[in-house]
Amino acid sequence: MKVGGYHLGRMYVVTIALLLALAAFGAYGLGTFPFALVVAVVSCVLIDFILVKIKKHRFRFPLSAIITGLIIGSIAPIGGSLALVVVAALIAEITKFFVKVKARNLFNPATVGLLLALLIFGVGDEWWASSTIHVYGLLIPLALVLIISAYEARRLPAALVAIVVMSVGFMAISGAVFSSGALLTALLTINYYFIFLMVTDPKTSPNKVSGQIIYGMGVALFALLFIRVHLPYQLLIALVLVNVIYAAFRVMHAERPTSTIGTAAITS
Repeated sequence: MKVGGYHLGRMYVVTIALLLALAAFGAYGLGTFPFALVVAVVSCVLIDFILVKIKKHRFRFPLSAIITGLIIGSIAPIGGSLALVVVAALIAEITKFFVKVKARNLFNPATVGLLLALLIFGVGDEWWASSTIHVYGLLIPLALVLIISAYEARRLPAALVAIVVMSVGFMAISGAVFSSGALLTALLTINYYFIFLMVTDPKTSPNKVSGQIIYGMGVALFALLFIRVHLPYQLLIALVLVNVIYAAFRVMHAERPTSTIGTAAITS
């Protein structure tokens, strides 16, 4: 797809459409307009333009910056401080441009930007766009549609392993005896927005299926541990920690990045 002479990867466009739809459903359900989301997107785009100019990179349509802003605005409190999302956007974009290991992002930019900004302002993560829909007595997470992003990013194994591990973990934490009902409850407890969109970031996760399995398992296990001990920002901290571990592994083993044209850096 081309717009104004610029090639737009299908995955970028599809992901933006899905995130906008989730945000629209979430905001409608809460009965408020997501000003923080808009500010986050605009901030990421403007900062991206500035850093591209400073780094003297070739101009490209800032789709990844839009996605970063949508993620930040969808997880930060919908009616929270606008300064918070601006700070998160600034940290995310600076991280994306300057914090790299072997030419790949060390951290998922949106995740580390959010985590630090939430800590600075002393507020919790809200995940308000990860809403649900009532179907035959069940509250089904709308974020399940993001499986499309995980598939197109070629990171579905990481997501599926994380789901399996977290399902078993939630049943163990709750003390439920294994049954179809307990499994369904565990599956509906999982944050699919986090799993399908953020864990599957191609710039910070392994290319090989075997590596993805270990990566997804690691994120899930750390998340379960942090949930068990009631640590704030469990999911964000788990992902940042595994980002660091994986970056250290790449340094030691010199893993070569593969081409991810059209699908890379979905959450970068």
